[in-house]
Parts: sequence; structure tokens; C-alpha cells
Amino acid sequence: MIDAAQKIIPGLRSRITYRQEASPATLARYAWSTHGCIYGPAPGQAGLTTQTPLKHLYLAGSAVVGSGVEAAAIAGMHAAHAIRPEPHR
Repeated sequence: MIDAAQKIIPGLRSRITYRQEASPATLARYAWSTHGCIYGPAPGQAGLTTQTPLKHLYLAGSAVVGSGVEAAAIAGMHAAHAIRPEPHR
């Protein structure tokens, strides 16, 4: 991909100071994702909830609300509201 991008952005490779890559095997190992899937649990697999039975332990991530980046952000907002609810107006 860098080679393709360099056709539009000459010298791109020489300007990269940090690069991190992940494969499906990386995601399976570190994110415990199904077969390395980046989109959370498999269809039909039980999902997680923001609040847990443990006091002060809240969950946020792509497996809580749904799959993908947007769902992870929404789960983060849910966790934040569970920790500190908005005052009533």
C-alpha cells in the first residue's frame, strides 16, 4: 500500500517514522477476536454489556454495542455515562 501511495505522494516511505501492522492472527491473539475478525464476536455469539457484576468495572469496545469502530466509540460513551451520568436539568 505504501508503494501505491508513493505514486501520489513522492517520498512517503522516507517520511514514515513509525509503522505498525497486524494480521488476522495478531487480532486473534491480542484481541481474542473470532478467527482474527476485527469486527467483534461472530453472529449469534453472546455479546458483552457495559456494566459488569464487579463494582467499578465497565467494558467498552467493539464487542459491547456492535461491531466496528463506530460501535466501539458508542460503547465508550455508554461506559462514560455509566461511570458519571449527566446531571438532570
